[in-house]
Amino acid sequence: MGLVGFSVTLYVLIMMFGINPQTSDPTRPNTAHEASIKYFYLSAFSSALILIFIALIYTTTRTLVFPEVQLILSRPTTVPGFD
Repeated sequence: MGLVGFSVTLYVLIMMFGINPQTSDPTRPNTAHEASIKYFYLSAFSSALILIFIALIYTTTRTLVFPEVQLILSRPTTVPGFD
């Protein structure tokens, strides 16, 4: 939970301090807002991907202990009809 709180404050800091008021051009789009939104989407996508792969490993092996996962995944499997 602390990592999520840290990330959200980091997005806000990117938006707030990504603009230099002395050199900002009103005709240019605000790239700091765009960068913080892209950073948020990237972190959300990567977190979801990690959770999906953890769930895939768990549903395949029914364990998350690394030596047991390695043992289960190293066994040769046969599919009926594809011998």
